[in-house]
Amino acid sequence: MKHLKVAFLGTLCALGAAPAWSACGDSRDSIIREYDTYNVSLNPTCSNFTNRRRTEYFAFSELETGDYSWALLRTPFMAAKSTGYGVDKWRYEYGGPRYTNSVYRNPARNSRVGGASQSRHMYGDAADLDNRSNTSSEWNNMYYAAGRAHADWREPSNGPCGYACNHADWRSHSGGYATLVAQRSPMWPAAVAAAQAKLASVDLSLANSVDWSQRAAALNQLLDVVGGPETLGFRAGDVGDLLSGMTSPEALQVRAILIDMLAQENREVLEEQQPISEERSEYHAALTGLVANLRDGRALGALVAALPTGYMAQRGVALLGNVAVPALAQAFGTGVEPMQAGALHALEALLGGADVTLSGPNRRAAVAMVLAALSSDSFNLRLAAVPAAASLARVEARVAATMRELAETDPHHNLDPEGVSPVFPVRAAIHQALAAVN
Repeated sequence: MKHLKVAFLGTLCALGAAPAWSACGDSRDSIIREYDTYNVSLNPTCSNFTNRRRTEYFAFSELETGDYSWALLRTPFMAAKSTGYGVDKWRYEYGGPRYTNSVYRNPARNSRVGGASQSRHMYGDAADLDNRSNTSSEWNNMYYAAGRAHADWREPSNGPCGYACNHADWRSHSGGYATLVAQRSPMWPAAVAAAQAKLASVDLSLANSVDWSQRAAALNQLLDVVGGPETLGFRAGDVGDLLSGMTSPEALQVRAILIDMLAQENREVLEEQQPISEERSEYHAALTGLVANLRDGRALGALVAALPTGYMAQRGVALLGNVAVPALAQAFGTGVEPMQAGALHALEALLGGADVTLSGPNRRAAVAMVLAALSSDSFNLRLAAVPAAASLARVEARVAATMRELAETDPHHNLDPEGVSPVFPVRAAIHQALAAVN
């Protein structure tokens, strides 16, 4: 199926307008042609490429892992660690040097190595970092560090990397892509109405197929029809935004089908641990991003089950507000560490939202979660709890007291040979978080 094309670092074009293209006069011309040849949903232009950009911790030569001396490196991926996200924040949170396995791939290279047809490595916002020891311990520490760096999507250990590397990307963080229409724009009601008129032509008959690739085809058809081939700005989450604004019975039914599709994918991939390809991981990620933006209370269970995948699901739960807190408490109570960490990050997002005030049972449940995490034997859980705990410390004396004690006594230490990360990361994270809220 032919996918939508999106403008890179662009703005919405007029309906039906073709993207402008002019020769770069160097190898970028070949790369741009590859995006069309391999049907990648992206229309990069000459100025989008770089041949020198680096981050604080990674040289350009570590980020360009394709066939050319040019790369697409998207802003959220390259962000300074102080933003709280991106590859530098990931390395900082890990607490030691990391080595890139794959970052930017031009489409031909991506095809040769068996990458997904819409792999985020071609979009410039993904990295696979090596697991040098090939152990579950190192892999887990990278996984939790990516969570603290608010990666939108993390592949599970049954993904294409296995334990050899760890994949994280920042596909849904803003910066570098046009979106369909801003929700607060005067154009938003018209965009929702136009998208709703197209729903009648969507065929979701394959949504219940036992074959995941058939379910993925159904999702792609929905994205193509609702997003519209005439629209350059496109992400799965954008279509979720459009569907969230629709109230017709047909739209409500489509949303229910999508939620069921995510629940099924969660069962097969996260619970049953079926081995998955990068193509299937991309389907799961797109579905998660779409459902997360529906703001539909019926999606709460599916999004909670997807909490271990990253910030898209966590933010999607947070968007549901107070009603999500009991489900987060239940997820934390499972004792499954990836689920517990995901619940804490979702609580962080919820507490950081505008006009969100917890009271009564919800506040007590949130306090119990963070206090249990701060007293956990797992330093990854203690670190995951710090942002939410800092928000609660302003109104909960017990949380504030526990944080002040840990800021002086937490035993976890790490000697970063490059001297980048703090020796006592939990203590440092608490000092920084408390300073930010005081």
